[in-house]
Amino acid sequence: MQVQLLSFTAADRVTRIEQDVLSVLRHWGQSGEFPVLTRFEAREEYDLDALARELSDVGIRQLDERLRAEYADESRLWRFLYPQYEGFRKQVQTSQAQYVDSLHSGSQPALVTFTSQAVTEDDEVPTDVKRAVKKRDGSMCLCCGSTARLQVDHIQPRYLGGSHDPENLQTLCGVCNRLKGTQPLDFRSSKAPKGAASLSVDLSRIGDVTDLQALERLVRRVVNVHYGCAAVKEVVIGQRGPMAREWEITLVRGHKVTELRPKLEELRKRINEKRNDLRRLSVDAIRVVN
Repeated sequence: MQVQLLSFTAADRVTRIEQDVLSVLRHWGQSGEFPVLTRFEAREEYDLDALARELSDVGIRQLDERLRAEYADESRLWRFLYPQYEGFRKQVQTSQAQYVDSLHSGSQPALVTFTSQAVTEDDEVPTDVKRAVKKRDGSMCLCCGSTARLQVDHIQPRYLGGSHDPENLQTLCGVCNRLKGTQPLDFRSSKAPKGAASLSVDLSRIGDVTDLQALERLVRRVVNVHYGCAAVKEVVIGQRGPMAREWEITLVRGHKVTELRPKLEELRKRINEKRNDLRRLSVDAIRVVN
């Protein structure tokens, strides 16, 4: 077998070398051939901010059509950079919102740039800082309230210049951390971030619909991820009587519920599908109090 050797200077590296080697070998093991490599200089062809500015004056439907065509183009690398189309679309919309804000304020837009520094152990939050952050946050996920599989997340991502300062750190469970991705969402705050794209929870696998605590966490996750902050004040799910069929969510004041309602209706239907299979009480309504 002939092995192709690749070399990178320290300035070109954005990941650890062992990660890159493992990825190349895994690709070779699965497909029998080495991956097609693109020179790093090609990064200029994938300027997300330039694409956002180019499409800043088109309507929502036309924007979606243009982005889908761009994403589906096999000569482009967008599908490699964003494994799912929704992630690609939301990043473009976030960049558009930042661009519009910069026009109104007269400042220069904050462009998304990738660091050329090698990833080092310094990129890991020190253990004592992690411990202090979790204790400060009550040892629970600030998005859904879970106490399991907790992680310390950077509100402003490291590759966008975020630091290990505790004010830039928050406690999230693994599920909520993955949903947040690289968006600078602060679940320590009840104020929705300006210009952030609304996120959605995948409801195809919603878990145990008879576990009231798990259902409360799910409701909190759906709502807080939608707003991108700690918007939920209280969730009431009754065990019996009328409240077992009519749930109530109390939000922190100032949050509009128009775009949230369809997501809650989808959640209600998904829960009822599974509850009907188990011959359990269905949910008639999920009410929002603001």
